[in-house]
Amino acid sequence: MITVMNDGTPDQTTSAAAAGPYYSLADLETLTHLPARTIRYYIQRGLLPGPQGTARAPIYGLEHLSALVEARRLTGEGLRLDAVIDRLRALRGLPRSGPEVGAMWTSVHVAIGRGLTLIIDQRELQLSEGELRRVALAVTQAVQACAAPPTEEER
Repeated sequence: MITVMNDGTPDQTTSAAAAGPYYSLADLETLTHLPARTIRYYIQRGLLPGPQGTARAPIYGLEHLSALVEARRLTGEGLRLDAVIDRLRALRGLPRSGPEVGAMWTSVHVAIGRGLTLIIDQRELQLSEGELRRVALAVTQAVQACAAPPTEEER
C-alpha cells in the first residue's frame, strides 16, 4: 500500500492512516486477483473512475478496490460483464451503459395474450429455462386476471 503527498505523488514514508489507503496497480492486482489489463479495461468501460496521480505513477483508492472486489464477486456469480458494469455504475449514481455498437444478444419473446408479447432481455436477467417459464406464466396469469370480467365484489 502506498500513500500520497500533497503534490499528488506517491510517498512510501507517509503513514497510510493519515492520507487514507492508496494502492498501486500491482497492489490492486494482488488484492483482487485480477490482471492489470482487466483493471484498465474496467476503467475504460466506466466500471470505475480513472486513477489519481500522474500517468507514470497512478494511484488507486478504496473506491477502486471495493468496485473491483464487487465486480469479481458478481462475475463469479455468473453475471455477464455488461450487467456487472450497469450494477456498479448504478452504485456510483451513473446512468446505465448501452450496448456497444455491433453487440448481439438473445431476447426471449413470449406470447401472453392476443396482441401482447413479453420480451425478456437475457443480457440483464440471465434466467434459466425454468425461471423463464415461471416468469412468463406469472405475467400471463396477471394479464388474464386483468382481462377477466369483474366479480360481484369488484363492481
